[in-house]
Amino acid sequence: MVKNIKDVMENRPNFDINLHSAISGNQILPHTSEELIYTLKKSIKTGTYWPQALIQTMATWPFPNETFKGRRYVYLIDGECFNMLLLAERLISEVKELISFTDIENLLFKGTFPSNFDLSTLKYELGITKYRGHVNFFYGVVVEEILQYIVEEEIEKRFYGNGMVTIPNLDDETFQHLYKSKFNDLYMKFCTDKLTIKSKKPYFNDYIEFTYWLFKHRVNISDGAKIASDTKKALKHLMIEPESCFAPVLFQLSQ
Repeated sequence: MVKNIKDVMENRPNFDINLHSAISGNQILPHTSEELIYTLKKSIKTGTYWPQALIQTMATWPFPNETFKGRRYVYLIDGECFNMLLLAERLISEVKELISFTDIENLLFKGTFPSNFDLSTLKYELGITKYRGHVNFFYGVVVEEILQYIVEEEIEKRFYGNGMVTIPNLDDETFQHLYKSKFNDLYMKFCTDKLTIKSKKPYFNDYIEFTYWLFKHRVNISDGAKIASDTKKALKHLMIEPESCFAPVLFQLSQ
């Protein structure tokens, strides 16, 4: 398990255009977001099932981040962690009239595709390097969130079991257990590492990037047995539907 985590992190997704995943076949691919979205719309309108067209567009998307309508989108964290669902949100906003509301809601809020879409093609359609980034997101954000929640629950039970009515600072207790430092100290170090000023923007804007930073920090300060034990604990509590975009990752882990 530990070897898998470190191996995946060492393979950084390439946001250059992937010719093997081109929606436009053998034609020269477009290089602007407008051209890519035009191609996505045309692909859906001419009969390509929207999940396949969407994933193929993600495979050809060359921008690790962008500002669109005043919002900052960071699709690639640290050059190695690919936020597939954030890019899906950006692209779907341009083609929402071509996709049912239910399908949009399921993907953006649950991370699930329609049950009749074959997710076994995800790795091929997305491309190996971006798929590795997707796996990084699974380990470094999804699993990390679950691990934080589990440890928080364990601390609460221990405190209540000892007869304490309130916990002084549950966040600090949780972060001290997992990352050997208090929340604010870790967040300030994250801001320093990222060359950002904490007071300029609220914490929730950094949430996913901070979670991935915490994951990497935990991997660096923990021994292999501890990392494997924590990952196994989180995976046991993780409920992933077969239609989830993370289902192929779990299937890969089980092999």
